[in-house]
Amino acid sequence: MQGVFASPGAIAFELGPLQIRWYGILMATAILVGFWLAHRRALQEGLPADQLVRAAQWAVVAGLVGARLYEVAFNWDYYGRFPWKIIAVWEGGLAMHGGLIVGPLVGALLARRCGVPVLAWKLYISPPHRPPEFRQFDFFHPTFLYESLWNLLVFAVLVGWVRPRLGRYPGAVFFAYIGLYSAGRFFIEALRLDSFWVLGFRVAQVAGLVGVIVAVVGLAWVTRRGAVRPSPSRSS
Repeated sequence: MQGVFASPGAIAFELGPLQIRWYGILMATAILVGFWLAHRRALQEGLPADQLVRAAQWAVVAGLVGARLYEVAFNWDYYGRFPWKIIAVWEGGLAMHGGLIVGPLVGALLARRCGVPVLAWKLYISPPHRPPEFRQFDFFHPTFLYESLWNLLVFAVLVGWVRPRLGRYPGAVFFAYIGLYSAGRFFIEALRLDSFWVLGFRVAQVAGLVGVIVAVVGLAWVTRRGAVRPSPSRSS
């Protein structure tokens, strides 16, 4: 059929018993390109480039460890029965959320120890797309990225912690999501430059506070109503 691409498969090539997978090639390429860009940018801005890359290297290692631990933690029903499989990373099983949590934390700690500014984090916006009152500034906070990462963390908390503990209360997961998202949006909104204002208050922050209150009241209400017992299965 014309216009349909065939999948190249998971394995790029083999070296004896070693299988080189496309996912690993793409990940390694992205890491190397990231190191190169970070080093180049650090030299342009007068930052200690070598120390920055060294911190980034350890952050990648920590991120891989965190990704594996995250995978193991949320699949403990399997790894608890087969603990020797925990180190079998060649069989797959790296959770991106764990890497996003552990990697940046370790990288930030090492960067601070090496004298690299931890908050050298900024997004370039071209002049035509800047708010008129901030045209003299080149860099801004990537708030959409912050919100995306926060949403990933909220998802992990809902699936891995809230649902196993409160899932038997109808509506609990929903109210937990409302509260977590609203809390994150409240703080992220403080960094935005295009907020809507009413009577000196950011509308989104007011909505965030209301969302947290609704979540607390809602969780108290659904838990007070009691849990729903699963209906017994019928035998055929």
